[in-house]
Amino acid sequence: MKINNIASDRDLAKMIVGLTDKMDLDAVICLTEKGGLAGELQELDPDVKVIAATAVSQTYKELTKSNLEAIRMPIHGIDKYRQIPHLLSVALKSGSI
Repeated sequence: MKINNIASDRDLAKMIVGLTDKMDLDAVICLTEKGGLAGELQELDPDVKVIAATAVSQTYKELTKSNLEAIRMPIHGIDKYRQIPHLLSVALKSGSI
């Protein structure tokens, strides 16, 4: 699977959908600022549960209106390395995973 040439949310979503098929995953947690990737994932593979997490209030409202499962993150992580453990903690506490 090619990882280079990712120029858009759609390209990244296609790669992720390919991985979910190969790994037999039931769900994908998507950390998002604007919701674009989560929407692309849901559109490309409606059989995979997409959980979109965001710390942006407006994005959270839009995600819930579009029938995506959304998690409201209380804060942004300090950096991208701490954001993932923070996301998993919030998702576990919310009962989404």
